[in-house]
Amino acid sequence: MIKATQLTFAVLFSVVAITNAENWKPSIDWLKGVSSNVIVSKAKAWENKYYRPGVSRQCANFVGEVMSSAGIQPPPGHSLARNWLKFGRPVVGSPRPGDIIVQWRGSRSGTAGHILIYVGNGQCIHRPTYSRAVSRVSLESCKPRILGIRRAR
Repeated sequence: MIKATQLTFAVLFSVVAITNAENWKPSIDWLKGVSSNVIVSKAKAWENKYYRPGVSRQCANFVGEVMSSAGIQPPPGHSLARNWLKFGRPVVGSPRPGDIIVQWRGSRSGTAGHILIYVGNGQCIHRPTYSRAVSRVSLESCKPRILGIRRAR
């Protein structure tokens, strides 16, 4: 036979569980680990392949494709590199694999930009131009033009 206290506990536990289910979010550490590995593997899958050949201004769309395929929602207006400065959260210090690097192009205060995905070991993957395949570039060569580094939440 169920006692009143057991029944009360069971009902309260169910209400708390249902209420908290709406607000539940996975641990940030779990999300970072899974997301970064998936982002890196999706980006590496494009290496030496053409992403929308013959079409310019596609570096940001390439990153958006990688993020979407990794199950991560790109920011609004993600086809413009500088709009990625609103993505996730800012990174202070060194990037980690899966982080997004936004660079200025033309001038620091202008509107043009370029975007890359850091894959680790001092390397980034990017869609360089409309006539070249997705490739790697050293982080060191990117540093002078970095506007910001962003990490999926």
